[in-house]
Amino acid sequence: MNSPFWGPEYAEEEYEAALKAAGLPFKKLSEEDLLERTASLLADGKIVGYPHFFTRIKERHPDCYLASIVNWKPINEKILTDADYADSGDDAAVAQKCAALLLGDRNPAVLFLQFDELDGAGHANGYGPEIPEYLAAIEKLDGQVGTVLNAMRKRPNFAREDWLVLVTADHGGFKKGHGGQTPEERTVFLIANGDGYARRVVDAEWGIVAIPPTVFRHLGIAVDPAWGWESAAFGTEGK
Repeated sequence: MNSPFWGPEYAEEEYEAALKAAGLPFKKLSEEDLLERTASLLADGKIVGYPHFFTRIKERHPDCYLASIVNWKPINEKILTDADYADSGDDAAVAQKCAALLLGDRNPAVLFLQFDELDGAGHANGYGPEIPEYLAAIEKLDGQVGTVLNAMRKRPNFAREDWLVLVTADHGGFKKGHGGQTPEERTVFLIANGDGYARRVVDAEWGIVAIPPTVFRHLGIAVDPAWGWESAAFGTEGK
């Protein structure tokens, strides 16, 4: 897979031509409207076949404790299903709420966290390592992720637990925006840390669709081919 998006290098005009050739409507939306529209369609059950991966986990292991803590509220309000715990707040609150959950009396099987302020810094100042404000936002987010990891390591049974940490982004950025077809916008990173993952750089094109199967492999849950997932778990097939 060349990216988390459809195909390797399709321009907007090619999307439009393909849809019109199939007799399907084409409408261009702003990024904000696109996200809201997609979330609403998911919430209304009008996009079927791909439920939230929490639902797939609950189908196999209904006793698993699943939590989602996000900055962008529509994720929990319109997309999330089958969570035992859901909360939201700014990035600092996301980290603190997760830390409190980790050090509480629950034993979460999966924690989903979404931070949003780094993207906001990109929109406000531009995306790229040459932009001081963007680098400062990365450093701030790194500290918030550190808050979560420190809490995880302070769990009383941490030494006997088997944690897998996955970090990624849903898109890159170019100048002050994203959603186009440039490599800067389409390229994302994927970091995996846990038993079985050696310290190395993997020179392969993994998209964000590798996240759910990687989680499922760690949980010992077989992926049903009927689900139509596009990717194998991260680090498989010799990559």
